Amino acid sequence: MKQNQPGFFPLKVLSQFRSTISFMRIVGLGAFLTLFSLGAFAAPPHFKPVDLREMLESKDSMPDIKGDDFLDRSSVWRPVFRWQSKDKSVGHYPGYSNSPTLTLFGMKVWEVYTRFSNASLTSLEVSLYNRGDAGAMSNENFLPLLKTAKTKIDEWTGVKPSELAKKKLPKNRGIIRRLAWVNGKLIIILQWSSKKLRGSKTLHPEYLKCVIQAFDPEYDPRKTIKSHKAVKNKSLKSNLKTNNDGDLYIDGVPMVDQGSKGYCAVAATERIMRYFGSDVDEHDLAQLAGSSAKGGTNPVEMLKMLKRAGSKLRIKIRVFMKPLDGRSVFKEIGKIDKFFKRKGVSKFGRITSFEEYYRKIKNEFDTYKEYRCVKNKSAYKKFRSNIIKNVNLGLPVQWGVQLGLVREEKNPQAWGGHMRLIIGYNKKTNEIVFTDTWGPGHEFKKMKWDDAWAIATFYSVMMPR
Repeated sequence: MKQNQPGFFPLKVLSQFRSTISFMRIVGLGAFLTLFSLGAFAAPPHFKPVDLREMLESKDSMPDIKGDDFLDRSSVWRPVFRWQSKDKSVGHYPGYSNSPTLTLFGMKVWEVYTRFSNASLTSLEVSLYNRGDAGAMSNENFLPLLKTAKTKIDEWTGVKPSELAKKKLPKNRGIIRRLAWVNGKLIIILQWSSKKLRGSKTLHPEYLKCVIQAFDPEYDPRKTIKSHKAVKNKSLKSNLKTNNDGDLYIDGVPMVDQGSKGYCAVAATERIMRYFGSDVDEHDLAQLAGSSAKGGTNPVEMLKMLKRAGSKLRIKIRVFMKPLDGRSVFKEIGKIDKFFKRKGVSKFGRITSFEEYYRKIKNEFDTYKEYRCVKNKSAYKKFRSNIIKNVNLGLPVQWGVQLGLVREEKNPQAWGGHMRLIIGYNKKTNEIVFTDTWGPGHEFKKMKWDDAWAIATFYSVMMPR
């Protein structure tokens, strides 16, 4: 594959990074390779573009749409959306390149989430622009789009918006701005965020989204509102379930589909935050962590961001195993070489890229797995005990892995770094239960403990404050 193929971090010569932080961008989550977008679906023949106004029956109340009817055979939305969860609580339009065309008030739509509660539609979250899907946009091009969105909503609702309080992201990562239109029992919130890049005086847009939902006067964003109660650690244990196969797992972790973006780390983090009851957005997290659509998220920066922004996000984070950095990787190679030599396996030799590093491991994976699980037995035991302890508390574990070392079926990403969530385990079968941010079909998966540890690049846990 070419080094500049979308989804890859550029391969660097390791010697250039022995003492530089930039080397970290290659380590941990590694390189992202998307062979195809899982779940991408082509529009059926003669399919006409649909505008979401057709879903909004009234300008002053949410439409009466039931989850069971939303995607039935006669529904106009069936070719456009797919369910994110078996309980039909979240529908998703991923906006892939071959997805049916969808608009809102005539404006192109990049991504949509339809959320249902008690089997009824409660909100629409519509992405009118996001850097991950649409690519970078200049502020000169963004401002006309923002103006058009405001004008369209003005015309449709027939009311003028209220400007809501600005939200500053930690460490000057940007400012979130919002406008709210309240019309009867309906509220529309237009939200966008931009930031100044280092060394630049101009603003760079991150996203523009429109949220349409039922208006609750008790939580009127135009006024001082009651805070939603933060979830307590003790209440999370109630989400533990055991199935007939003996899998003990955390139920109720919402699915977030990263789509074709390299946003697995921020999408996984959003899943945990929503599980905790926080209304957070992966695009805000991507802005905080400095994610890129093609390169993904630097795991070191992601963990740093979560620690810095912990108080505002109302979470704490504990890192059990850190991603390798420029110094520790050479020490690790030295240890592996010694073990390989004793086992009669050829040494690594001169490694000039992480591509070579992981290809070597893949070629000698059984020996490498023995090194991780037998030679480093104490670290392996801690991995198992930490996973079991936190799952028993109802806490999903963030799990960084190197894909391609262990055979897996139906993964849209065949090779490179990735972040998953460990949500359970099975003592009888000696397996973990995990979930991926790739949408339906990836909610509940299993892997043997030793394979899970052998491909792990880091792991950590987030807890509500």
